[in-house]
Amino acid sequence: MMLAHNVSQLESLLMSRTREREFGGFNLSGTLSRVNTVVPAVNVTQTQSGPARATTWEQCVDSLGKSVGHPLLLRKVTREFKPLNGTLTEGPNTYTAKDFYPYMSLDMEDRVHGPSTLPDVTTATTRLLAGTNPGRAALSLYAAIAELRDLPRMLRTKMLVHAAKNPKSFGKKGTRNVGSLYLEWKFGWEPLIRDLSNLVNAVDQIDPRIKEVIALHSNGGLRRRLRLGNSGQMSESGPHFYHTIGTKLFGFKSKSVTTGEMWGTVRWLPSQLPGLITPPPSRKLVYDAITGKSGNHISDVWQLLPWSWMGDWFSNMGSFLEAHANRIPCVATEVWIMRHQRTVTSWERADSQLWAAGGTGSSTYETKERLAGNDSLSVYLPYLNGGQLSILGALASSRSRFGR
Repeated sequence: MMLAHNVSQLESLLMSRTREREFGGFNLSGTLSRVNTVVPAVNVTQTQSGPARATTWEQCVDSLGKSVGHPLLLRKVTREFKPLNGTLTEGPNTYTAKDFYPYMSLDMEDRVHGPSTLPDVTTATTRLLAGTNPGRAALSLYAAIAELRDLPRMLRTKMLVHAAKNPKSFGKKGTRNVGSLYLEWKFGWEPLIRDLSNLVNAVDQIDPRIKEVIALHSNGGLRRRLRLGNSGQMSESGPHFYHTIGTKLFGFKSKSVTTGEMWGTVRWLPSQLPGLITPPPSRKLVYDAITGKSGNHISDVWQLLPWSWMGDWFSNMGSFLEAHANRIPCVATEVWIMRHQRTVTSWERADSQLWAAGGTGSSTYETKERLAGNDSLSVYLPYLNGGQLSILGALASSRSRFGR
């Protein structure tokens, strides 16, 4: 399998254009003041001035010219803030806030997303190709057979059976046994059960896969779409005291929620000359691809390497090898990755100045991207999920001297 780009796509990258617009807004003419009537009088006033602040900003970055496809970036920011308003008389002092907008509504950087667990473009492309390749394997039969060498040892230990029958005696060795039991299930019995289930269900996948191979050899090729991930992260900040007038402090705290989703599209075409493969394909050809018997077996070797499962946490090696197994000769074209992210930030008051209303607000930053696929090996620092953290915890406890 190879990744191909049309010349027209590359040409479109050279003719990009950017368009922006702003509308809506509020004027800066507010004041925050303190007046002291005791002689000598003390008057302090903070006055806002400057150009109006837009409440909506939009940007579009695309390409000119006719092509099969082109990168696209859409960005939008919407803001809504309530100014401070109110009056307080406290002894000889009178405090007044009139249409005074808080600092964060003026100079904040709201065109940046928060942390995200979405994959990068390279990793997403590799997952897309590995998950939509007409020759993708549902299981690795040879790797599954090789892993059966551990079955006699798993049967001899009988840890799962012993734990079920004698839970009290099992707990005598504390967390070490718990970690060992979890690892035995995670890397022994669970993969074995999954491989057996996939082997039984492989026959049911033959007819749908034959339809994919027939579509591959049709005039338009095989077009596929695949979801590549979702993300949701929240962060909080504050309180921060941005404004002070006399002894009165105005504080604010913020909360940001960043959500995102990613998907990809690809068009597969046969890489062999017309006539070398005559559809419909044989059931044996498709069955060999589904069970991983055909094509190169580098991905099988990778699965059998010790600690390769951890290597897949920090790289896209497993997906890359699966995408290039070449069980059914084909080429990927028009590979596009779509990424949609949205960050909503809200501000609330975090002070005791109840005499002044307002000072709250929100900002929403949204981006929609269409990115050209990039299929290559990559290494990255992952966001470990609950399952991965549980494996690390089980490894630590099973080797800990405190659990003996």
